[in-house]
Amino acid sequence: MEFNYFNKEDYPHWREYKLRHGVRSMEMLMVEVCDPVALTNEERQAIIDNCTHANISFYRSAKALTNSAELKTLGTQLGLYQLCDNPSADANKISHIEVSNDNRYIPYTDKALSWHTDGYYNTESDTVRSFIMHCVRPAERGGDNSYLDPELIYILLYDENPDYIAALSHPQAMTIPANEGERDECSVPVLKHDVVTGKLAMRYTERSRYITWHESCKTALAYLHTLLRETPYKLNYKLSANEGVICNNILHMRSAFSDSSEQHRRLLYRARYREAVGS
Repeated sequence: MEFNYFNKEDYPHWREYKLRHGVRSMEMLMVEVCDPVALTNEERQAIIDNCTHANISFYRSAKALTNSAELKTLGTQLGLYQLCDNPSADANKISHIEVSNDNRYIPYTDKALSWHTDGYYNTESDTVRSFIMHCVRPAERGGDNSYLDPELIYILLYDENPDYIAALSHPQAMTIPANEGERDECSVPVLKHDVVTGKLAMRYTERSRYITWHESCKTALAYLHTLLRETPYKLNYKLSANEGVICNNILHMRSAFSDSSEQHRRLLYRARYREAVGS
């Protein structure tokens, strides 16, 4: 269902539709897959349907996905072709998320990751609209994830105070500092209507370090922090080996983790795309 997120007359109809079709349990969202590089029509459609309505799907594969090229093949079957590159990615533009000696970036450590959307610091032309995260080896302890659909956050914010939506849609709501040699300083809205997908787009990080927030959105931001702690719409799940998550770049976080040996070291493959699933 297409919806103009800033048209208050459409809102009640979209809200009803979203809450009826877009709130799904883990059991509904988990798709059993025989072979991730050769999805059946039923498997593919189940994943797309989940992402269309709930912006997220999980899968459990009977056959191991053994390298990043196979993950890339999984993406193409879902209409995902335009991979977003980053300095830590391999030749297939797939990142190997594991503890690294280069600990400038928290995803490559064993530390907790606070709530965020992927690529919140990217340029407009390199917007991350979806990602696939495939678990090769889970952590022995910890490394649990939580996920939250921004469209449900939008409803909770709007129902509390529509002014919160306007504040978080300010074009300078969030200012991200420059990263020397990689990006310039930029300011972006937290919430906006994505003209490419026709759906809501969210850019957000809960990290307070270096991020500057526009004065007009600080009350809305405080309420958003409360929602992230208390909302019942959160999905909590730790991926096991040969399981993965496919989503339209929804909010997510990770707990800290630890491993006792090299053989058990946590490893996930991550592919980020400029397209959304099911858009």
